[in-house]
Amino acid sequence: MSQSRNSFNKKNAPITSHFTHEDQQAILALAEEDGISASEWIRNLVTTHLDEQRSHVVRMADILGVRKTLCELEERGMLGSTIVTALGEFGRTPKLSVLPGQTKAGRDHWANAMSVLIAGAGIPGGLVLGATDRNGYSAVDRVLSPENYVSTIYTKLGIDPDKILYTPQGRPSHLVSDPTPIRELFV
Repeated sequence: MSQSRNSFNKKNAPITSHFTHEDQQAILALAEEDGISASEWIRNLVTTHLDEQRSHVVRMADILGVRKTLCELEERGMLGSTIVTALGEFGRTPKLSVLPGQTKAGRDHWANAMSVLIAGAGIPGGLVLGATDRNGYSAVDRVLSPENYVSTIYTKLGIDPDKILYTPQGRPSHLVSDPTPIRELFV
């Protein structure tokens, strides 16, 4: 790989100046793995074109922050007893659309598919569970629910997700409607 492909150029200085040397080395390794320059890798990650007039910027610091957090927890021997998770309340529509009352294209809430990151607490790394159809419209393989996710968290914390709580009036209420944890996240 040429030196120019294996370095950070001035064009990316406003972005890359926030990276530690370790971050830069990680990006260089990922870029090399993908067969592209670090600049191309950053551009691909940072900018996702939504339409010709604007772009949505993903904060590299947040993405690298997750990596750094996991590395630090591992170095300190705390990753096995810590759950790290990132998710939203919805996925996003697979296609750009202009919503009523809006002038620019974007992505609305989409309940048929979403992504969740979960690490630590003895969870095996590198797993990808489930899949959507080829257009991203709906989950088609290893379909899981928010209940499965929270049941996993409860189980990792030592809380029985099948527990029944009682209201002040004595009415039973299940802690989780489907208390089935995600089996692949337990070793």
